[in-house]
Amino acid sequence: QSYINRRLAIDQGHKLASNINYLLSVQSGAIAFQWHSPWRRAGYDFRKDHKARDEKIYLVRESWALEQGLIKPVNGYYDDITAAGEEVYCSCKVFPIYAPQKLPDEFLTEKAKREFNRN
Repeated sequence: QSYINRRLAIDQGHKLASNINYLLSVQSGAIAFQWHSPWRRAGYDFRKDHKARDEKIYLVRESWALEQGLIKPVNGYYDDITAAGEEVYCSCKVFPIYAPQKLPDEFLTEKAKREFNRN
């Protein structure tokens, strides 16, 4: 198998794994995703916009926490950006967040801050 075919198979596998991770996370109640770019990895040809997303948190639209008025978008919604692994040879990952208490204060509404004693 040629190098190109192997690289293509790896890329397609990453896309599939990213999509499965996303679907399982949302079905399990994820309220946000934190982006992780491998831009520090030696030799990785990163995209500048993906490096800029590194460590940023994007909310899941219509999540239970959003519907209850506990959280607000700071960096926007995950479905407004290209997904991790969606673009060709993208090795970025996202990690789900399930509880508002795990988010930084700027994502919490006043209601949430009162409820979680974070005032």
